[in-house]
This record gives sequence, structure tokens and C-alpha cells, in this order.
Amino acid sequence: MEAYAPSTERSPSETWPLLRWLGMRLGFSLLVLLVLSIVVFAATTVLPGNVVDVVLGQNTTPDARAAMIHRLHLDVPPALRYLQWLGGAIHLDFGDSLQSDQPVWPTVAAAFGHSLVLAGAAGIVMIFTSVFLGLWSALRAGGWLDRLILGVTFLALSMPEFVLGALLIWIFAIVLPVLPALSLVDSASGIGDWARMLVLPVITVVPVTGAYILRTMRSATIDVAGQDFVQMARLRGMPARRIVWRHVLPNALVPMINVLTLNMGWLVGGIVVVEVLFQYPGIGKLLLESTETRDIPMVQAAAMLVGTVYVTLNLIADVAIALLDPRVGKSLG
Repeated sequence: MEAYAPSTERSPSETWPLLRWLGMRLGFSLLVLLVLSIVVFAATTVLPGNVVDVVLGQNTTPDARAAMIHRLHLDVPPALRYLQWLGGAIHLDFGDSLQSDQPVWPTVAAAFGHSLVLAGAAGIVMIFTSVFLGLWSALRAGGWLDRLILGVTFLALSMPEFVLGALLIWIFAIVLPVLPALSLVDSASGIGDWARMLVLPVITVVPVTGAYILRTMRSATIDVAGQDFVQMARLRGMPARRIVWRHVLPNALVPMINVLTLNMGWLVGGIVVVEVLFQYPGIGKLLLESTETRDIPMVQAAAMLVGTVYVTLNLIADVAIALLDPRVGKSLG
């Protein structure tokens, strides 16, 4: 006879509280995005003071100042200007770039697509290696292999991305010139070019986030392995490998969902250092360059997109945990 993990089926009495919670969680996420829009708008158009002088500089003509004031809608009251901007943002209309005079959204969308490619490649490597090594380390807790893995993760957590990236460039692009130092990809690049140019950025970005996921997976696995249903499975003679794959791993992955989604959100929007170091044309690099050139519409669009992705991933993580873990439904009831 087999021992089974706790059932994930929900009774009708648990369904309605869960649906109410999902509605409240969605409403809270929308509220967070609204607050984020206010912060982004205020930080880029209200708080800095004279935005026109920041953009054009002190040595400019009155006509140029008047044109810039009209272009940025600074002749409109702040509250009305925010509502107009918010209406455009909802329809993905952030205006034109102050540098290129081209619509902002296509440029931001293209940069975001590049970041998604990098984040996706890094995420696949990060998830599979971290989950596997975390599981392996937990099953050998206290052994020399476990201590070795924990030591490597400590080293990875303590090494900044720019240090590791610079070291990788020196080794693989200068000493052993087998990989390009810069990841200057574009839409015309082939799959082979993309693969070669993504190797160093992926290796640079994976260790820090991967080490955190690995440690979390190790702790979750050790916790699940000590549960009563796992001990009962062992007492009934179930093979160790089947216990791991049928009971330990699925239950250990439930608390990992939130960690994985939040780290994917960081990968999409928080890899500015990596994108700048390798000149990778992603959303982080675009946001930094737009801030340096005072391209306000571009900064607003990029910041809102990154914030929306982070909030959305957080919402997905909470919903996934609520659906997969029956204890959430019971607590909501």
C-alpha cells in the first residue's frame, strides 16, 4: 500500500473563499499599478522641478522652451496631465521620444523582447540547475557534496554580477577568444549568433539568483522529507527514488513557485548591470540610457513596463500557490 501526499482537491466550501481572495488579490495588484503610475509620473514630471531646463539645458531659446512645454503638456494642470498620461499609458501610447521623435512604445517593446530572450534563457538554466542541485544537496544533507554545493552558493551570492561578468569577458573573450565580449544582437541576427552572444550574459546572471533558489529548494526539500506522509511511505517499503519523485519533489516545489516567479521578474527588469556590461539591447540598458539623456517618455514607458511585469509575476505566484496548496483555501475559509 502506498502513502499519498495531502490531496489538492477542494471542497465547495473552500471554493468561494478562494474566489473572493483571488478577486481581492487582483484588485490589490491593480491598486499597486495605480500607485506605481503616480510615482513614475511624479518622479519624471513633477518632482524634478523645471523639466524643460533639464531636457533642453539653460542655453535655449524662448521658442524652444515654449515648444517643449507644450510637447510635455506642462501647460496643463498636473492632475489633468496625469489623467491624460494615464489614459494614453493604458492604450500603450506614451508619446514620442525626446531623442528620436519616434513613438516610444515600439522601442520599449523591442527592448523588452530582447530582455525576455535573455531572461528566458537564464531562467531555464537557473531553474533546472538550481532545483536539481538543491534537491540533490538536500538528499545528501551534511555530506561533503552538500557542503561543497553550499560553499559554491555562498561564493556566488557574494560575487557581484559586474565582477563575474568582467572576469568571464577576460577569460573567454581575451585570453581564450572563443566568445564575443559584447552581445550586440538585433533582429537580423541568426539563432547561432544569438546563442553565442547570450552565453556570457546568461552565465553572469544565473549564479546570484540561482544560488538563492538552490538554497530555498534545499530547505524546502529537507522540510518535506521530514513530513509524516514521507516517513509513512518509507516505513511501507516504497522505493527511495519513487518517494522523491512522487512525494518529496512535487511538495517541495509548491513553496518554490513564489521564489521562482519573483526571480524571473528580477531577471526581466533587474539585469541592468549585465545588459550594460555586455551592451545587450534590453529594457534595463534602455532605461539607464533614457535616464541619462532625460528622455522622459521613454523612462516612463520602460519603468511602467518593468513594474507591471513584476506585479503580474507576483500575482501569478500567489494564485498558483493558492490553487496548488489546499491549506491556503482552508485558511481563507
